[in-house]
Amino acid sequence: ASFLLYAAANVVLLKLFFPGRYLEYSLNIVYCTLVAVVLRVAIEHWGIQRLAYPVLTSVLVIAGAFRLQDASLHDLSGDAALYRFMESTPKNALVAGHPKIMDNVMTFGKRRAFLTQELSHTHYTLYWETIKARTFDFFAAHYSRDPAVVRRFCRDHGIGYLVIREKDFPPATSSRAQDDPLYFAPFGAFVRDLIADRASEDFAVLDSEAFPPVFSAGGVRVIRMRESE
Repeated sequence: ASFLLYAAANVVLLKLFFPGRYLEYSLNIVYCTLVAVVLRVAIEHWGIQRLAYPVLTSVLVIAGAFRLQDASLHDLSGDAALYRFMESTPKNALVAGHPKIMDNVMTFGKRRAFLTQELSHTHYTLYWETIKARTFDFFAAHYSRDPAVVRRFCRDHGIGYLVIREKDFPPATSSRAQDDPLYFAPFGAFVRDLIADRASEDFAVLDSEAFPPVFSAGGVRVIRMRESE
């Protein structure tokens, strides 16, 4: 199954997950199976089944309990109102926002995303060149002082809505360590240079007069870019 999915993902590029992932998951299963087989052969060879299996089971259960302590899935319910709002937008709308939130907007808001973090880690040169240019363009507009730059970006790329998180701007970002990348390289340094020594009023997308939000909750606002629709 893994090899079939690996082949299919190479043929239907980007419609499925990265091809190598299908083999990586299966290799972990193979490793676990081989370890179990080797242990069973050794235990049966030494004739210690009655002692070894209960002890191994107990050790693995206890180790697993410690390993999973405080482990949990991410709670994404805090942005539920945002996802519901995005579902109310036109189904063909293209939405842009910080890549770290756009994965969830695309998944739960069920709208096309201009850029997402998960799909920005690429293994294909031509696709990476597209994503790299798209990411630099987005951040340049996202942190621009000039509303015209934002409008031109949305018009050129057909963006219908912008999702803006206040925590991605000063002063929220000012409390983060200087070695905090903000986003993965090479974009993190680019973002830090864009926001250096600036206040929240220096960013066009935070200007409610220039860009009145159509949604605002929990430090997240949505701007409708009428020119692109």
